[in-house]
Formats: sequence, C-alpha cells, structure tokens
Amino acid sequence: MSIMVVDDSSLIGRIIGSILNKAGYTDLLFAESATEAFKMLGINCPGSPPRMDIDLILLDIIMPNVNGIAACRIIKSTSYYKDIPVIMVTSLTDKEHLKEAFDTGAMDYVIKPVNEVDLLARIRSALKLKQEMDHRKEREKKLLELTKELEVRNIFISQTFGRYVSEELVSRLIENPGELRLGGEKRLLTIMMSDLRGFTAMSEQLPPEVVVTIINNYLSIMVDVVQKYGGTILEFIGDGIMIIFGAPVWVKDHADRAVACAVDMQLAMERVNRWNNEKGFPEVEMGIGLNTGHVIVGNIGSEKRIKYGCVGSHVNLASRIESYTIGGQVLVSGETIKECSSLIEVTKQLEVHPKGINHPVSIYDVCGIGEPYNLRLEVQTHDPRPLKKQIPLVLHLLKDKDVAVGCCEGSMMALSTKYAIIVTRSEIPPLCELKIEILDQEGGVAAGDIYTRVIDNGKDGSGLLVRITAAPTEGRHYLNRIIEEYSA
Repeated sequence: MSIMVVDDSSLIGRIIGSILNKAGYTDLLFAESATEAFKMLGINCPGSPPRMDIDLILLDIIMPNVNGIAACRIIKSTSYYKDIPVIMVTSLTDKEHLKEAFDTGAMDYVIKPVNEVDLLARIRSALKLKQEMDHRKEREKKLLELTKELEVRNIFISQTFGRYVSEELVSRLIENPGELRLGGEKRLLTIMMSDLRGFTAMSEQLPPEVVVTIINNYLSIMVDVVQKYGGTILEFIGDGIMIIFGAPVWVKDHADRAVACAVDMQLAMERVNRWNNEKGFPEVEMGIGLNTGHVIVGNIGSEKRIKYGCVGSHVNLASRIESYTIGGQVLVSGETIKECSSLIEVTKQLEVHPKGINHPVSIYDVCGIGEPYNLRLEVQTHDPRPLKKQIPLVLHLLKDKDVAVGCCEGSMMALSTKYAIIVTRSEIPPLCELKIEILDQEGGVAAGDIYTRVIDNGKDGSGLLVRITAAPTEGRHYLNRIIEEYSA
C-alpha cells in the first residue's frame, strides 16, 4: 500500500511517517507543498507520467500558495486520481472548512495534533474502501470481457433463445422467425427489476461454487413464478432479474400480473431459504421494483448481434425504484397502481428523488393484491431493543452501493437482528445506504462492512431507523453479542 503525505511542516510529516512505519506502512511518499505533490503525481506536468501506485493521500489543509482544499479539488479532477481516497489532516474544526473539504472529494479528516489510534483507524478504513473499489473495477472489467464474449453468440441465442425466456416469446418466434429482424415499437407495459439485497457483499465471504449454486437455485424458483404470470425475462444481471409484462404478447392486465408476480416471488423466497438452510447456505433476501409506462420494445442490436429488449426512461425508473428496496419488499410506482384493476394493498407511500429525474416520484410499499390473485405478504415489524450503553459507530454514506461519498460519527441506541436505531449529528437522507463500522473502546474498528438502509431519518428526534441488509459472518456475530450483552 503506497501512501502520500503532504504537509508543509516537515516535523508533522516525520511524526506521521513514524506512526505509519510502526504500523507496517513502509511505502511512503512525502511532499511539503501542493506544488511538490503535483509534480510527484504528474499533475499539470507535461511529459511526467501519473503515479499509478498511489493508494491514499494524507493532505494538510493550511499550506502556502495552494491550500489543501484547492489541492484536493485539483487531484480529484484528474482522472487517474478521482477514486484515490484523500484524508485531510488539519487543526481546523469549523464546519465550513470541513464541509468544503468533503465537497471537493475528501472522504475523511484527522485533527491535529494527530492521535495515533484515530489516524490508523481512518487509514485502515480508507484503504479498505480503496481495495473494495479496485475489486469492483476488476469485476466490472471481467464482466465487460464476458459481455463481449456473450455478444458474439447473440445470433445463436436469439434464434434458439434458451431455457430462461418465457414460453410465449419462444413460441411466437418459432412460428414467425421473421420477428428476429431488427426493429421495435412503442408500447405500454410494466417493467420489473429484482435483486438480492446485500448478496454482493455476502458473496465475497463464500466460495465461488457456493455463490453460483445459491444463485442458480434462486433463479430456478423465480423463473417458474415469472412464467406462471406470463412475464418475459429479458436479462439476468448477476443476482438480479429484468422482466417485462405486456410484450411481446400484449395482455391488458400486465400491471396486475406484474404486482401479483412480485408478491408471489417474495412468498417463494421461503422455498429458496428452506433449500439454503438444508444445504447449510446463508439465507438471502430480495427487493423488487415495478414501474409502468411507454417504452420502446423489440429486437435491439445489429445484424450480427441482436436481442429482444426494451429501452426508455420508464425502464430506468423501474431500476431506481428497485434500488430503494430492502429485503422482502415490493415497491411500485404510482403509474403501476393506476394501471391495476385489482385491489392493491399498500403499507405506506414514499416520496423519492431518483437520479436523472427532475421531480419527486411517489412510490408505494405493496403488501398484497386482491381478486383474482388473493396474495399477501406478512407486514415487516420494526423491533429494535434499547441498549444499556451507546455503541460508537462510523457511518459511511454510500452512492451506487459501493462508493462512499462521506462519513460521520454516530451511536447505536437500539438493535435487533434486522433493525437498529442510530443517532448522529449529521443529516442523513431517508432510503439512503449506509456502511457501518462499529468501534471498540480505543476507537479501532471492532466490526465493519455492515450495510444498512435508512427506513426513517428520525426528523422527530427518534434517531435513524435502519434496516441491516448485509454483514459478514464476524459482523453478524458481533451484532448478536451486542444484543446479548447490552439489550435493556
């Protein structure tokens, strides 16, 4: 791990270097000004190659000429370093400077004089985040390579279609092979997006063959449910599924079918987890998002590469709605509710601001559907038990599931196996994702990588109500210890 220390005080640089060396971080670079750091990084220096081995930058705020906040902004605007975590090392504690630092891209800060335990804890957290981001990039690279390989076979797959596509689509194309030509139409239909909540983090703890076995069993059961309601499976996206209702074969009740299918899929998760328990595998949870609207649907691609699919803003909105779900939940748009003729039972209405949409969107937490389906989910209850002592935490606000966009301190006040109540001085938006680190008495990380979603942001002073969506085995054990030892 290569760490750069930028501070105009050589004494502080030596102190930090000594702490890092003692902790085993020996690959260190030192700069006494932002300008010197830019030269070392190859920023604004024609002919100087960028340093591709930097994993973390410790940056002083108060420096002559170019201060740390301006330096951070320049570093983060450089493509090579935009994902490199920056920790500000400063004697400034006012909110304005810290907010400005976070706005420029800094992920954390350490107060001078530097506390060894605090510094190392934050460095470990930042380096772990950097490692996770590197792994994610590698997975995306491999996924891109795999996608290119699969595209080569698109003609064969499109002509034979495969076992996971709906029988209606296969029958229609067998009867009329001419429909494999490029082209499409605008059609009103309902789009479903489903995803296993927290499974990506869980899969990092499991052998690859177990991950594939769990996903295959889950998909097998879900495919049966989808075909029961006439849905067309367009894609498997890792542990996620994209499904449409109302194409290629038009059905008037596409929204009703989609809602009934979503509720039935959640009910079928009991079968999925019963099988997982029998095999000694961990239980999994699924979130589902639905949206209804006009999209372009048809054969998309080229003469060599073609697949049946749909595109449009309503497809994107379905994906955004799914991203707000927790395990066991079905969230649907108001347009889907309007299109249904069956009685839809909802537990609550939420207002969200999805990325890429310039107006708030109302979504509904569905727990049941009436005639002719008569399906109902058990309403989830929030039952965190008060704790005898506050448990100190570091909260990382996540964007797009993996990337931290800020962090703050907080305390856990109540806890159950699935829910917790957290207090923090920072304003946290509802439905956002938080990665939690539980701190020990010395300020070190006792348990990390615990992923949660904010259900209620506690504007009434009651604290954040969060749903625990994923945690490694040791994290689960630590949470259980807290419940056993500190529950009131």
